[in-house]
Amino acid sequence: MANGSATELEYFLILVKDLNFVSEIDSIDLVGKIDQLKRSLNKLISKINNTGN
Repeated sequence: MANGSATELEYFLILVKDLNFVSEIDSIDLVGKIDQLKRSLNKLISKINNTGN
């Protein structure tokens, strides 16, 4: 569910960039932060799944 929300956030960021509500530089910075968030979520999910083994 959290990964889906992060992906949705990424979509809305693309939308606001295309509508010129944020600058290209801010958009690049925010996409990087969303990417890091998604990687962190994937690591957390992986650790949780592995603890049940």
